[in-house]
Amino acid sequence: MATLIQQFATAIVRGMLERAKALSGLDQNLLKGELRELFVSEVLKCYLSYPFEIGSGIIINQRGNESSQTDIVIYDASVLPPFIKGQHLGVYPAECVLATVEVKSDLGPDELLSSEKAAK
Repeated sequence: MATLIQQFATAIVRGMLERAKALSGLDQNLLKGELRELFVSEVLKCYLSYPFEIGSGIIINQRGNESSQTDIVIYDASVLPPFIKGQHLGVYPAECVLATVEVKSDLGPDELLSSEKAAK
């Protein structure tokens, strides 16, 4: 028997999946992808507390190396705030980034390799 917490978490994830499925009829793939990223971010926010925050954008290290566009960036705002942040988009110092998430509609070998390369 699932605990109340497990039931609640399952309901949150089911709701996100249903919202994502509802987008299948949209012709605009870019918008569809951005909305899926929004749904995943909303689920993750349910489980994060201060000082952890979520955004999207690029990550830059002390040598000036930049990541590619990252769907979801989980960062610790108490370490360093984003260099630039408006709405949910930003430029994040590598020192404050805890995790990144790439949201994919389909995950095959090519997409997995691409995500792995972006993570490096």
